[in-house]
Amino acid sequence: MLRPGTEAGRLVGRAAELERLGVLLDRARGGRGGSLVVEGTPGVGKSALLRALGAPDLLVLSTTGVESEVGLPFAGLAELVAPVIAHGDGLPEAQRAALRAALALDAPAGAERVLVLQALVALLETAASGRALLLLVDDVQWLDASSQEAIAFLARRAERLPLALVAVRSLRGEPYAPWPEVPRLRLSDLAREDALALARAGGLAPAVAEALVDAVGGNPLALVEAPAELSAAQRDGIAALPDPLPTGERLRRAYAARVAALPAPTQAALLLAAASSDGDTATLLRALGGAADAGRGADDADRGAGAVDRGADDADRGAGAVDRGAGAVDRGAGAVDRGADDADRGAGAVTIFEPAEDAGLIALAATRVRFSHPLVRAAVYHAATPGRRRAAHRALAAAGTPQTRAWHLAAAATAPDEQLAAALETLGHEARERGATATAIAVLERAAQLSPEPAQAAARTIAAAGTANVASQPARARALIEALLPTLDDPLTRADAQFVRGAAMLQSGHPQDAYALLEDEAARIAVRDPTRAALLLTQASVAVMSSGPVQRLAELAAQAQTLAPEWVAHAPAVLRAEALSGLGDHRRAKALLAEQARALHDADPVGPGHEVVSIAALSMIWMEQYDDAQRLLVRLVETARAKGAVAALALPLSVLATVHIRRAEFDVAGDLAGEAVALSDAGLEGWTRALALTAAAFVEAHRGEADACRAHAATVLELSAGLGMTSTAATGEQALGMLALGLGETETAIVHLERARAHTERFGSRDPSFLYTSGDLVDVYVRTGRDDDARVIAAELAAGAELTGGAWAAAATARSRGLLDGDERIDAHLAVALAAHARIDSPFELARTQLCFGERLRRARRRADARTLLEAAHASFTAFGTTGWAQRAAAELAATGLPRDGDATAEPTTADALTARERAVCELVAGGATNREAATALFLSPRTVEHHLRQAYRKLGVRSRTELAVRWREVG
Repeated sequence: MLRPGTEAGRLVGRAAELERLGVLLDRARGGRGGSLVVEGTPGVGKSALLRALGAPDLLVLSTTGVESEVGLPFAGLAELVAPVIAHGDGLPEAQRAALRAALALDAPAGAERVLVLQALVALLETAASGRALLLLVDDVQWLDASSQEAIAFLARRAERLPLALVAVRSLRGEPYAPWPEVPRLRLSDLAREDALALARAGGLAPAVAEALVDAVGGNPLALVEAPAELSAAQRDGIAALPDPLPTGERLRRAYAARVAALPAPTQAALLLAAASSDGDTATLLRALGGAADAGRGADDADRGAGAVDRGADDADRGAGAVDRGAGAVDRGAGAVDRGADDADRGAGAVTIFEPAEDAGLIALAATRVRFSHPLVRAAVYHAATPGRRRAAHRALAAAGTPQTRAWHLAAAATAPDEQLAAALETLGHEARERGATATAIAVLERAAQLSPEPAQAAARTIAAAGTANVASQPARARALIEALLPTLDDPLTRADAQFVRGAAMLQSGHPQDAYALLEDEAARIAVRDPTRAALLLTQASVAVMSSGPVQRLAELAAQAQTLAPEWVAHAPAVLRAEALSGLGDHRRAKALLAEQARALHDADPVGPGHEVVSIAALSMIWMEQYDDAQRLLVRLVETARAKGAVAALALPLSVLATVHIRRAEFDVAGDLAGEAVALSDAGLEGWTRALALTAAAFVEAHRGEADACRAHAATVLELSAGLGMTSTAATGEQALGMLALGLGETETAIVHLERARAHTERFGSRDPSFLYTSGDLVDVYVRTGRDDDARVIAAELAAGAELTGGAWAAAATARSRGLLDGDERIDAHLAVALAAHARIDSPFELARTQLCFGERLRRARRRADARTLLEAAHASFTAFGTTGWAQRAAAELAATGLPRDGDATAEPTTADALTARERAVCELVAGGATNREAATALFLSPRTVEHHLRQAYRKLGVRSRTELAVRWREVG
């Protein structure tokens, strides 16, 4: 029998597709693989394309989606990696434990889904150390949601690994979201000539082949399978053809007719295989023993009797009983000897399936039954009556593992059942603990449907919706809650539901609607339950945090803080402090954070609400409390690493990168931001992802890495527009403006900086230190001759400096005045600027000030004075790796009469050339401290200490710790 789409073993009409897949395999052989999703309607030849991929030199791993196992977490993934799971023993303990728990090989370990996904990549990297991998995933749309998420994650990273991943998706009219960043190949029907060749290869007479192609087009499966409904005379063109001929919609019926021709025991066995999660022959045989009598009871149910066999009821209730009379497969046909051993039972299973294998409907492996095409499985399952399908699930529940039991019983249930609903709820929470959040949603939803008591049903629905938010499926969360709300009478349950709904609205890009909803709900229950009201108002504050206005954030957070009990009061207090710092009231903001110092220190760095600590640190950065912020963040990062809580890492890494950016430690900042972006790629959304991307974009903007900066900033702006995040829109534009300024693209810089300023005004921030936009705008306006515009911004900057008392704002104000005032005022403004810089560890901005005043002095014809400042700026920019800025300083130096490659490039040789942080590190290391000891003393990481030492070595002209100790005695 021909396979769909083949002509005498050759795939017909797919040369271009096979060539593209061949390139993919060659790339995997070369160590840099790739991925491809093949899409097409049922029967178009997607599975045949997979089977045609001959790659004996590759290690092939495969899995096929099964419609009936969508509720089993990571079932498809488990099948895919089963041949290489032993390689997981060499993984780090946290990854190994998370992966084994997710695949139900060990007990749930509370692992986050991001850790499971990273463990999957590590497993396959290890497995591919000997030879490249080929991963084949058929019918991905029927994989359980958690497996789909994991395979999509892997597909996005396939280019970095020695593997080729080919996934097949059947397009059946349902909407779906394509996997981002994964190439897609739409498989169309065969061209007419190819379709005719395929039809004729099946033995049809030429005229019959023409008629068939006219009827079904170029669908390969229809061309191969539809003739099975024709008689021999019709296929030969002797007898009249039926009208109409079998077409695509009738494929399932064609399969059902072929199944109906099989012996009754084989039909029953096929139904069990279609309903099972894995087609395991041993499980199927055990289930066959319980299916025969259950099937007879199901007939009564189908005829409207409404009764299910009493033995099956026991199974439904979780008693684990199989029909007392079900000790044989089918007493009327093909009984299996009850005294046979396991091998005999396996042989019996094979025997009962052999007629289906002979008919080309299945393939029998050593331990599994596989259908020849997913449509066969669908046809078998849906052609059965509902009663027989329920009976099959009951039999599988009795025969299967504890992990599959509850799911099969749920599929068989016809009435509410609290015992079963509770079991499903447990299964759902376990799935979430395994990191299979997408699966947990479906299981918790079914638990709610089977709950007899409305209160329990509501609680389980809210849990399902909350899990949907965790899985970044806010639309599903809203749909669940909005369907539930009309049924709720209890105001507290309604408040819990609205809390989840508001979080979903925020996640889906409606922050203003979210905060209005949450505020209204808080007002309804404030008297009855102040704690719930405080939590609602805190969530409302979060909704306003990234969209503004900041003034409203301050008001909401203050309300929440008033209502909150002590154990949660730190969260609204921190949000209020952030708002106050944005409004420029640094004095009150600092006082608030000081009051919460103990709570922030004691907060669980990886527990619920851990984000609050990072938000506190972000406020400290704006208020120039860099050391305090770094202490908090280093603790968060180190604890998250130690506990393997990778999802809790992205936010503190991003904020910590911002500290290092402000300190001009761009190497360290780049490493931290890169790690945060990689983590956010694993499924983080919204504000956290935008913050990671902006941290990376700012590092790249300073370094002049244009392509990377623009790509990251573009994603930030897209996210911000979709989610209504005004603050991150400002940061994305600021990064692009900073990039253009460093590259000397002044007009482009003006466009982006003006947009950043507009977003900041909408956000409501009055703190000049929020993004440094004002100082950059004055610089670029002066460079383009727009002095009047520069004076307007300089006045705003001066007002902000007076409001906040910030050191950078004072320095930038003096710098701006130095650019705009007369020559006689330059020295006075320079003195003020340098005094302000002495109060803050921000060496890049100091170099900016030196450059601006150097340019100003040169224009005032004070070349010698200009040269001193420009040399210092050039040395700093060179040390920072900010090439564009170094070139700008070099050009100014050349204009003073010094060649670009002359004395200006000499490294400084005094301790004065070091930053404050570099001096502190040198002091400790020169005194004999190790890098780790210095890191502990300064609340830094060892890697950061290494960075500072590298910079200091270059500036001081030394190459070792010994040379540093000697040199430090001279210059320190």
